[in-house]
Amino acid sequence: MLFVIIVSQAKAQKSNYNTNYRYEREEINYSIYSNQIDKSINLLKSFFEANKIQLTTYAQNNGFYEYKFSINETLVNSLDSLVNLLGFRASKSIKNDSKKSSSVIELTTNIEHLNDKKASYEKLISKMDSVKGKEYLFYFEKIVTLDDEIFQQTLLLKEAQIREKTQVVEINLHDDYATSDYSDIMFVHMPGAEYSMMFIENPTQGISAVQYQGYSLKYLFTRGKSYFSIGAMKPLTALAATDSSVVKDIFSLTFGQDFYNRHLGRGKRKFLNLYIGYQAGISNARNFNSDKVFAMVAPVTGLELFKNKYFNLDINGSYFIPLNDFSYTLRGIKVNASLNFSF
Repeated sequence: MLFVIIVSQAKAQKSNYNTNYRYEREEINYSIYSNQIDKSINLLKSFFEANKIQLTTYAQNNGFYEYKFSINETLVNSLDSLVNLLGFRASKSIKNDSKKSSSVIELTTNIEHLNDKKASYEKLISKMDSVKGKEYLFYFEKIVTLDDEIFQQTLLLKEAQIREKTQVVEINLHDDYATSDYSDIMFVHMPGAEYSMMFIENPTQGISAVQYQGYSLKYLFTRGKSYFSIGAMKPLTALAATDSSVVKDIFSLTFGQDFYNRHLGRGKRKFLNLYIGYQAGISNARNFNSDKVFAMVAPVTGLELFKNKYFNLDINGSYFIPLNDFSYTLRGIKVNASLNFSF
């Protein structure tokens, strides 16, 4: 009966500890554009040498440099300050790399608990009269098993202590003069609407009104950004019935592209991204008696007020230039405001 009770207690106290635990390790990723690439590379090399940092990954290809390494957590702030000197920081992201490993706190607690169990077994076995009895052998095997578990947990603890004092970092350094704005085109689906008002530079009696206004459908298809638009404009004030020759409708189908300044954020900010661009397409000017189809171009400068992956709100000004005999009487400055959203 005593043996059954002892075995039952031992089963109840059986160790269920797994040597693997869930541990989330962070990795910091920087994306930087430099217009003084040689200076930036030398700054990084000096930082590595001064802090005895060994690279785990290094790659170079057409103006792109990738560095991956581990540093002591005490150097994270210094590295962050250095990054600001390398060039324009396009992004900084922190991702969790979930691996089967163990944390220092978990392992320390487990080792303490295993030692407590081992001590209780040793105390129990010291009170047994016979070293050849089944009870004695049973607890002796338990102690041997616990010793092995304690050894494995101690190894994991040393590994975790080293790991928790280091930080994995990846730096993607781009040569700003060797990297095209379209080297990494990201296609999007962002329909939207645009309101426009056009001020005719040379309004001419019998041909053009002073001001036109209208609406367009604007479809962004790259993050860059590239887009198509189709819309119509009418005179701001209604035309008299006698003004049959004045252009009363302007329909336009255009393709446009915008480009961001290398030194003002490259369009990576959420607020106030300055850009320049162009539009090109065809227009149809109609009056009560006739209509004319002609090509047009328009240089553009604008400001994105706010954007994220869901919305893009911007304002811009363009100079509408018809490429026909309307080039004098129908050209003018357009002021536009648009809102696009992810679809």
